[in-house]
Amino acid sequence: MPKQILRAALLMSVLIWPVSALADAPPNVTGLSAHFESGQVFVHWDAVEGADAYRIYYGQKSILDNGGAYDDFVATSEKNTEFVLGDLPAYPKIYVAVLAVNASDEESLSFTEEIELDMSGDANDGTKSAKDVPSPSRMERESTTFGILSATAQSSNAVQLVFSTLVHIPVDLAVDAFTVIDNRGTALRPTRIVIEGSIVTLTTETQFPGRTYAVRVNDPVITDPLLGEQLPLDESRNIAVFTGYEPAPGEARPVQPKSTVATTAAYVAPTKMTAPRAGLISSGAPVLGIAAASAAIAGWKVWKKRRGQVEVI
Repeated sequence: MPKQILRAALLMSVLIWPVSALADAPPNVTGLSAHFESGQVFVHWDAVEGADAYRIYYGQKSILDNGGAYDDFVATSEKNTEFVLGDLPAYPKIYVAVLAVNASDEESLSFTEEIELDMSGDANDGTKSAKDVPSPSRMERESTTFGILSATAQSSNAVQLVFSTLVHIPVDLAVDAFTVIDNRGTALRPTRIVIEGSIVTLTTETQFPGRTYAVRVNDPVITDPLLGEQLPLDESRNIAVFTGYEPAPGEARPVQPKSTVATTAAYVAPTKMTAPRAGLISSGAPVLGIAAASAAIAGWKVWKKRRGQVEVI
């Protein structure tokens, strides 16, 4: 059975690590390329100084679209900068990334490049994309706090949240677990919460396609009691930004609510929106970056008497 290798999908985020803990890690792997032919994937990359071997990770989905997971990995026994993946599952597509490993078994700090390959034909070249995803070794060092790693709209009424560890939400406190607002200060009320390990799916009111939303994780979200000692929520990793679900061509667009007035919270607009983070532009509306999201969420005053119930599974 393929090993599920959990990864953290942290694009455009910053984690602070002790310098001494990272000193021995080899540089990240670049120059990645791959070619599919006759059922095999031929992978190439540039040599990394200080590397004694390499690990080639692969899966049927990108690490950023798979809850922070690759399906499996293989390791080279030498400093070779090429490898042939054979006996692969019957994937329609395969995604490949490489980490360098030194003599102390320290991996590169991050996956910086990922190759997407179509395996449905006889032969295809891969398409490379840039990533900035922490490696297993880097994530294993982060064990004193937990936080949210990503938020992604799965449909017009569902948002998937990926956490750095297994989480739990007491049922009686679920209504306070998350705060979601858009870039106009309007609430997006969660109505159902499904917890599957480190992945939480929120059922919400209807999202506006293309609109920028920020979700904040609040104190009721805790690490799973089965893990033992509780880890505190990292205040620098308690907010994630996502874009309202965009229906595919031919897919029916969701019916928007008649009113955009928040029914579960009152919003006090911040006096000044800070500069947006790159890539978080929403045309025709104010821009919401991480700093602005933090300021906006800080302006909420919860109306205790008007809150609805949230179902937790």
